Amino acid sequence: MANKRQLSSDATFLVKIVVPVIFIGALLTAFIALLATGEYGGALGALAALLIFGTLIWIGFVQLQKVHIDHEHIYISNFFRTDQIQLNNLREVTDTWLLNYHPIWLHFRTPTEFGNTVMFMPRTDLAAMFSTHPITKELRTLIAEQKMKAGNK
Repeated sequence: MANKRQLSSDATFLVKIVVPVIFIGALLTAFIALLATGEYGGALGALAALLIFGTLIWIGFVQLQKVHIDHEHIYISNFFRTDQIQLNNLREVTDTWLLNYHPIWLHFRTPTEFGNTVMFMPRTDLAAMFSTHPITKELRTLIAEQKMKAGNK
């Protein structure tokens, strides 16, 4: 088996698990403490913050995956389980520079253990701060090569 190369940031565990636990834990503690002391207005504010920021954290951080690649497969992990996907199952790669961690989405032809679309946080590349990340470009080239191979068979 070829050597796997990590595409996702080393900070994925911190951003996916540690930050949400601390942030949600702090908001939940504030809500319970305010409720217990009879500060219902403050408790309502803490509950609203918990719902709003909890949703944003779920969408932006908790859904991040650890991603590796070799010459034949993409390996996706949520730190508890790992899925091995054939490269030819990769349909499209998109990203956005509008968020500071520059998330990249992998879109698959058929569902993986983590769904049809998987998000990961690549390593920081300051040269790509306001443009397409180099990993996105690399994966798009890989998709084009896969299409060429499939067309030549």
